[in-house]
Amino acid sequence: MIIEKKEIIDFPAVTICNLNRMKLKYVPCLYNLTKLCPLFSEYGRSDSISLPERRSIHSRKREFRGKILNNRDASIEFLHLYSQLNNIKRKIFGHHSPDMIKTCLFNGRQNNIDFESFVSFRYGNCFTLKPEGVYFKKPWKGTSAESGNALELVLNVEPDEYVPISHTIGMRIEIHNPKDIPDPERNGFNIFPGYENHITFSQTIIGRLPFPYKDKCISYADN
Repeated sequence: MIIEKKEIIDFPAVTICNLNRMKLKYVPCLYNLTKLCPLFSEYGRSDSISLPERRSIHSRKREFRGKILNNRDASIEFLHLYSQLNNIKRKIFGHHSPDMIKTCLFNGRQNNIDFESFVSFRYGNCFTLKPEGVYFKKPWKGTSAESGNALELVLNVEPDEYVPISHTIGMRIEIHNPKDIPDPERNGFNIFPGYENHITFSQTIIGRLPFPYKDKCISYADN
């Protein structure tokens, strides 16, 4: 067994979601109570509800059991109407990166990049920063030896845009391998406004010996 400690490692991907899935100003659009909503006729019918989304609705229903009937019914109705939206509508109705991510610094330098985005049923718009690809000449490197060599974000939760169903104000953060599909609901953690959060991480890589050893694993030397 060989154990190595590296001072410099490849920087991971960071996914950021707001704990509020939809901006308050767009709630009337769910009930067709205003003419100020975007037009969606060119986008066709709404997407069908996936199995994870159905589970989310059922779990939200369980959360509201035992509460005041009117509040429970209103919350379930909101989730039902939201589930009927396709991803284009959910994206427009949610928080957007220019408003939510106010500053992005790495190694003390400003980085004006476009975050990769996806739509989560629970969190609405989520944004992923991958330290590789078309926005970077080379992958970012992180080191514990230099405190300034880190990613620094200033986030705006936009609390005035929270809908009543969102009981917690904050962000959902996931730090993951850039090649992995983000799953902030399962693997993320919450941070809250009014605080400065310092997050450190470590990386463990296990390489197993190939044939003829008993585990018969592949050789990682070629990867």
